[in-house]
Formats: sequence, structure tokens, C-alpha cells
Amino acid sequence: IAAVSSQEDKHAVSHYEIVELIKQLQVAPDVNQEAVLEIEWAYLSLLDGYSGGTPKLLENKLAKEPDFFCELIQLIYRSKNDNQKEKKDNSQDKDIATNAWRLLNDWKLVPGIQDDGTFNADFFNRRVQKVEEICTASGHLDIAMSNIGEILIYAPQDPSGLWIHHTVAKALNSRESEAMRSGYSTATYNSRGVHTVDPSGSQERELAERFRKKADEVENATFSRFATTLRELADSYEHEAKRVISRYT
Repeated sequence: IAAVSSQEDKHAVSHYEIVELIKQLQVAPDVNQEAVLEIEWAYLSLLDGYSGGTPKLLENKLAKEPDFFCELIQLIYRSKNDNQKEKKDNSQDKDIATNAWRLLNDWKLVPGIQDDGTFNADFFNRRVQKVEEICTASGHLDIAMSNIGEILIYAPQDPSGLWIHHTVAKALNSRESEAMRSGYSTATYNSRGVHTVDPSGSQERELAERFRKKADEVENATFSRFATTLRELADSYEHEAKRVISRYT
């Protein structure tokens, strides 16, 4: 913690060594958890997964504590209730908002996933409901629901065999969950990342077929609104395939 504000040469200790030290602190049985949370926040830019380290305690806190999630949302996004057109620049506030955005952007732990890997549906529902209450009052409901929708691309399979847990599908299918479905769609599309372009468009057509199949499966499970979102995703991949083909022929 002292090193964060130290005037000494920051290259004296390598990033690799810092990350390895944090990884040891994360699993130490008698360490102060609040201290590790502070350390993860201070060195969040290094815990990007590529270095072999992730902010495990912060992600767990984010998944389990709706107040913390809502606090991050409020740090990043302006409230719909805020009529102030301009906000004074503050470098410290910007740094905090950047960290908050980085944590939310890299977050992959779905609320309700327990330490043993099982999914607690009741916890998930309570978590979403609490976020709705807090963010409705603060004027951040739509953006909060969109962010929750983004994390749901990592939702577990249902015990029945459906590719997504029924509780999560039901939340995404709700009439009031348009923002959540939009976040899910955006995150799904962006999760493809960098890829090699096949001039035949076969990759995009395979994705389109995959999401049409997923849409049929959730519609058969009575989640029609969610199915519509998945079919729109399939259509977007189909259009992309046509653009690829036209570009290379």
C-alpha cells in the first residue's frame, strides 16, 4: 500500500513480482481480508488476467454485495436524476471511476455462484431485486440492469439440461428486462473478440445457426422475449457473413 504513493523508482520491483505477492495474499488463511481488498483495488490495473492474477476478492464482493455493485455504477455513470450539465474535473475522481469501470468490465463471476461452483437461484433473485431498488432510487436502473445482463453471458447451465439456468433465463425474459437483454446481447457479440476473417463467411454462419438453436431451446422453455433477443443476435451474424462475402468477392 505504501508503494502506491512512494516516490521511489517504481521499476525497482517488477509487475510480475507484485502480482505473485498479491496471489499469495489472496490465499493466505490468516490475512486481513479488508487489507487484501484495498491492495487489489490499488493494483487493479495489474490484475487483468493476462499477468496471471485477478482481483478475486473484489470480484467476489461484487457478486455478493449489491450495495458495492451499485456504488461502482454510481461512480461511473451519471444519474438520470442529475440535472447538473457540467461536473468539475477531479483527477482523483477520474482514477476511481476508471478503476470501477475496469473492475466491472473484467468481472465474470455471476451472482449466485457459490464457492463450490453451485448456483443459488434465491440469492441471485434477491441480488437483482436489491440492485433494482437501489438504482431506481439513484437514477441508474437501466445502466445497472444492462451491466447485470452483460455478466449473465457466464450464467451456468440448468440442471434440466437447458444451456442456461432457468432462473437466469426467467430474469432475462421479464417484460421489464429490456435493458438486461440489451446488455446480454452486447456482451455476447463483444465476447467474440479478435478473430481471423474467413472470406467464405462460414464462421459467422455457424454462429448464426448456434444462436438460432439456443433461441429455439429457450422459446420451448417459454422464454419468448429472451428467444427474440437471441434470434436478433443470429440475424446480426448472418448479416455480418454477407458483408464478409461481399468484401472478398
